[in-house]
Amino acid sequence: FSALQNSSISQYSSSNVSKTETLNTKLPHFQFGELDRATEHFSMSIYDSPHENDLNNITYLAKGLFKQPVIVKKLKSLHLSGDSFDSLISRQFKTEVEIMSKYNHKNILILLGYSWDGPNYCLVYEYLDGGTLRQNIIKSDELKPLARTNIAFGIAKGIEYLHNNSVIHGDIK
Repeated sequence: FSALQNSSISQYSSSNVSKTETLNTKLPHFQFGELDRATEHFSMSIYDSPHENDLNNITYLAKGLFKQPVIVKKLKSLHLSGDSFDSLISRQFKTEVEIMSKYNHKNILILLGYSWDGPNYCLVYEYLDGGTLRQNIIKSDELKPLARTNIAFGIAKGIEYLHNNSVIHGDIK
């Protein structure tokens, strides 16, 4: 398996998404219904068990949005009312989408799109097959020292790239 890697964004071209000027990004905005259909009503979790998802969201495999399968990270229901961009959660979501859409590094998953029009906010990321780092560590009896070093080095390079661009990522797994 490969730890963290990056695919060319050109393979993720789609004609069934619409652009929105609400956020300061060129990323496509997906209607929540599109993501619901592409994930078979959010039924295809990519993790073996719920504890592998973090507390505030669940990650699903989506097919048909792009040429390649992608990941939809569905954030826990926010139950927002009124002008949703006035809330702290909405501002944080907006900031994350706008910031992460600007950066491209081989050790950082590519953010491909987002949705904020449904009951949950969603982020659409590239999909890397082969399982999560956690799944691969558990599967192997003993991860070789060189493999551990390469994984740690790759993670450090991704973090360094963000820090060199004045971004501090608060959700590193």
